[in-house]
Amino acid sequence: MVSQAPNKKDIMNKTTLLLFAGLSVSYSLYGIQIQTGMTKAEVRSAIGTEQGSIEMSGKTILMYDNGEVTLEEGVVVRHALKSSEEMEAREARRLRHQAEWQERQAMLREKRIKEGSQILEDRLQSAAFRSLPARDQVRFWRNFQERFPEVDISEHLTLALSLHQSEAAEIERQNELRRLRSRVAAAEASAQRAEESARRAQREAEARESALRYRYTTPFYAVPVPRPITVIHTGRHQVECKATELRKFQNQHRNQVVHRQNNWQ
Repeated sequence: MVSQAPNKKDIMNKTTLLLFAGLSVSYSLYGIQIQTGMTKAEVRSAIGTEQGSIEMSGKTILMYDNGEVTLEEGVVVRHALKSSEEMEAREARRLRHQAEWQERQAMLREKRIKEGSQILEDRLQSAAFRSLPARDQVRFWRNFQERFPEVDISEHLTLALSLHQSEAAEIERQNELRRLRSRVAAAEASAQRAEESARRAQREAEARESALRYRYTTPFYAVPVPRPITVIHTGRHQVECKATELRKFQNQHRNQVVHRQNNWQ
């Protein structure tokens, strides 16, 4: 009899059955009654209500403290739940880590208390620190409070805040005085300009009044305008004559010149 070679589909089905059987057996050994093919209601009945769920790509993932259960089409296809021994071991590790963390925190706390107390003592004895403005002291105490919360500095911070408020009030008072002085100076300058403008207007008015008085009260004297005098130079004589006698003199002089020319010829 010739045996047929198993096909790929048969091999995958057998492998899946063996895997599911192994998972069921392994979890049943730890007392967890979760098997593939169970519904959501059966899962909740076996291990309780989940803490949360995730819907993703047609799958439903139920979240528990010790793992998760994946359902497809309403039935369990995978589950990754830790056994009670694994949960106890994880809880023991958590408690151990928590104790170690608390121990480290206690050591850091003691270190901060020691360092902060030393810094506090140095600052309280420092004359340079006491001479700082209250604003800088407040900033220092607030930073100190953030770095060393275990060291009580409420009294020093309250005192610095009170001084800072007093300084701020004094600064505001000085600023207000400067603003008042500035406004007074501006008002005085404006009054001075107004006074100068009034004096200038008064001088201009007096000048206009004086010009009007001179124009209408000063006597007018009529002075005859001299007639023009023409000076004529001849060979032997210099004759001054008025404009009315100019033509007569020119005619006489022309006749003399003609007569002399005739004699020379």
